[in-house]
Amino acid sequence: MDSALSRLPRSGHSRGMPLSYVPPQDPARSALMARVRRSGTAPELTVAKALRALGLSYRKNVTALAGSPDFANRRGKRAVFVHGCFWHHHRCGRGRKPKANLEYWVDKFARNRSRDARSARTLRRAGFRVLIIWECECGDTAALLRELAKRPACDRSKWAREDAEA
Repeated sequence: MDSALSRLPRSGHSRGMPLSYVPPQDPARSALMARVRRSGTAPELTVAKALRALGLSYRKNVTALAGSPDFANRRGKRAVFVHGCFWHHHRCGRGRKPKANLEYWVDKFARNRSRDARSARTLRRAGFRVLIIWECECGDTAALLRELAKRPACDRSKWAREDAEA
């Protein structure tokens, strides 16, 4: 093995990334990726507003549940995930594949989708109703509110209040 290659960081190995993956060293790219938020995104805020307008109570980013749902009500057995179209590879215009390093991105999107499916399956087996809302559905709060009101997972009569918990 080339001695230069043997000195490359192997940090991705524990996260299921191929050993050949070398994290980008470009400071501009690093700064860009550091700005990508895990929670408190605009789509999440839109969904929070819609859930509150429907009179549904929830906890945010519940790490004790599989997949850490963005919104959850444990008593009512409801979990809501707000998926970014790019990161979770939605089949809309925002879910496109980057042109650079295509092999890495295809593998990453496959891992993300597999993890999403596994989390939803685990929650459903535990008796939760799982609702997935895509970033592209969050553009219009009024339209999102109408759509959520139709979904059985948002039936207020079955969505227990957690105000006493915490």
